[in-house]
Amino acid sequence: MKSKLIETKLSGTLLTAVNLAVANLEGVNLCGADLRGINLRGANLTKANLSWANLSGARLSGARLQGALLNGVKFAQAYLNGVDLSGLELEGVDFSEAKLNGANLSQANLIASSLMAASLRGAMLAGANLQGADLTEAVLSRASLSQANLTRADLTDANLQEADLTGAKLNLACLLRTNLSGADLSDAYLWVLICMKRIWSKPISWERVCVMR
Repeated sequence: MKSKLIETKLSGTLLTAVNLAVANLEGVNLCGADLRGINLRGANLTKANLSWANLSGARLSGARLQGALLNGVKFAQAYLNGVDLSGLELEGVDFSEAKLNGANLSQANLIASSLMAASLRGAMLAGANLQGADLTEAVLSRASLSQANLTRADLTDANLQEADLTGAKLNLACLLRTNLSGADLSDAYLWVLICMKRIWSKPISWERVCVMR
């Protein structure tokens, strides 16, 4: 049976470990709510207000979040595999250790967000703004980061094996122990690249890389 809470106001509510899978929560106000461990698989959260909510460990695979307000949300250790977050405002959002495999974050604003140790295998981040983002130990193998802005991003110990970084901006990014095996850096911008230590086993495509000093 599907739950229906369209445009309901539940701001500040404690809903830890509640099962709302496939629920219709369109436009619901969950601002500041404690939603740790909640099951929202396949739920409709279109235009929902989740600002400052704690969704640590929540299960959101297959959930719809188009037009949702996600300012200051905590998604630490959350399951967001395959979720469409394209074009959303996600500045400063905590995705540390979250599962975002196959997720769509294209054109999303992820300035100063934390993706530390997050799993983003095959994720789409084309055109995403990741300026100053923490991507230490993140797994981005086969992810699409074409035209993404990674200026001043921390990619220490990150895995970018076979990632698409064509046209990406890596100005002042930290690539200490970053795995770039098989990555495509064609037309990428590496301005005063810092902290770089090469760790790769497969050829990297450096065609037309612009190294600016």
